[in-house]
Amino acid sequence: MIFYSYLKYFVVEKNGKIILQIEMINKANIAVITGGNSSEFIVSVKSGANVFNAVDATKFSPWLIQIKGNEWVVFQNNKKIADVNKSDFSFQLNKEKITFYNLV
Repeated sequence: MIFYSYLKYFVVEKNGKIILQIEMINKANIAVITGGNSSEFIVSVKSGANVFNAVDATKFSPWLIQIKGNEWVVFQNNKKIADVNKSDFSFQLNKEKITFYNLV
């Protein structure tokens, strides 16, 4: 599984010297799935957006995935950025394969 990572910087004084410590933080990818093939499509999209916005982005990398018909699409900032590979529920972003796994 690919995790998005970020760096956390700390300035620490040790024995009279200032040291820059860098810590790499890995965040699990979380898929928020919206849409579907019913008359409740719009309700699902709005609810999914609320869930997506509530995910703690300091701990997780949330991805908004919308399903409509046979189209499974990843959105970022209200724009389509990728199609979901239905065979393994992944997608490509900047030549990197983004994957999800079941934590339950």
